[in-house]
Amino acid sequence: TSSSSSVPSPDRFSYNTVIAALANESFTQGAASNRRQKQQRKRKNQYQSRKDTQTKENALIDDSNQYENENKKEKSCLSAAERAEALLGRMRIRGIEPDVVGYNAVISAWSRSGEGEESARRAECVLASIEENQGNIHQHQYVRPNTVSYSSVIDAWSKSGASDGPNNAEAVLKKMESLRDKGDVDASPNIIAYNSVINAWSKSGERGAAERAESILCSLERGSNLSSLSSSENGHEMRSGSKMRKQSLHLLLPQPNYITYCSVINAWAYDRYAKDKAVRA
Repeated sequence: TSSSSSVPSPDRFSYNTVIAALANESFTQGAASNRRQKQQRKRKNQYQSRKDTQTKENALIDDSNQYENENKKEKSCLSAAERAEALLGRMRIRGIEPDVVGYNAVISAWSRSGEGEESARRAECVLASIEENQGNIHQHQYVRPNTVSYSSVIDAWSKSGASDGPNNAEAVLKKMESLRDKGDVDASPNIIAYNSVINAWSKSGERGAAERAESILCSLERGSNLSSLSSSENGHEMRSGSKMRKQSLHLLLPQPNYITYCSVINAWAYDRYAKDKAVRA
């Protein structure tokens, strides 16, 4: 018989693979939770249309109790996102420092979990832990958040349904822009991040949401124009080091796409506070 010492120990890749699988499971759990919520709302509307008041009330009570029992059963077990995050702790106990791939998978698991504001806050907490530990001399591997890390948190806030969701999503986007402007190209926001923030505003129903969505679009359009101008000037004259750096940063600015414009149009179309919204859209 082989000794226990011959059994290989899990490494960083092993943990990352399991965490990625849990992130996918979290998406499945989140989708199932969303389906149950939609079904409950649909049944509630059906019951409300009944003429028999007593029957309607009894049906609503039974349905609400069933929904609560389903939620209790689900919450009695650790969610996939919670298990994924727990694996990060197990890695550290074994002396294996998580890398950005593992952290990003946990953030993605929370973003996909469908638990609304709680999902977004937990995702942002994981991001904060990377930011706090980056450059830690006790870590064997230098870890810092990248575009995927920040974009996943933005996505979580965008889907959270929280009243401060759009503001929090935009705050993360501004942090990415600040890091990019300081030369951290690995954290540069892509068009997915911008579209997520615009989409968050377009669905928020908040006063001034359409204006906020369009202001982000305008900043992208200005950046695209600067990128085009810088590219055309590059062939005509040599530029100083600082100017070259600014030019290279302009080239990192993403261009608005079909989704960007459609999201802004939707923001104006559904903004109940806007005047002349048909013209603006």
